[in-house]
Amino acid sequence: MGMDLTGAGGYAAWNWQGWRGILELANRYGWVPAGTEPPSWDEGGPWDGRPWSRTYFSNDGQRVTAEDAHALADALKRALPDMPDEDAVAHKMETIACLPDGTVLRAPKRGVELSLLESFAGGQQRLREFIAFCRAGEFAIR
Repeated sequence: MGMDLTGAGGYAAWNWQGWRGILELANRYGWVPAGTEPPSWDEGGPWDGRPWSRTYFSNDGQRVTAEDAHALADALKRALPDMPDEDAVAHKMETIACLPDGTVLRAPKRGVELSLLESFAGGQQRLREFIAFCRAGEFAIR
């Protein structure tokens, strides 16, 4: 389970750890979260006006405004030059599974911790795609 994001930029998905990492990375590079807006609907009807926590960490259909999404994209773009490539952390990783489609799943070796930037090593293309998703405008978290 994770975060399914839908909006003007289409669809993006992150597992919980990845989503938390994305938001932390953006925060470290200058993003100041504006807080989310309540969903436009709740189970097929309008939001009932209950108090809203403004959290990014639930799947309630809350909305990230276009302005906040653009600020998120700007911060992530600033992080790109500092991200190591996959080879830079290869010595810290081990193969944990090989999927039928040929995908190799890797994780840090036991007892090894990766820095936040290292945890995104080799993922620059995915991050660029997410930056484009955010630049497209408002999105909902489901």
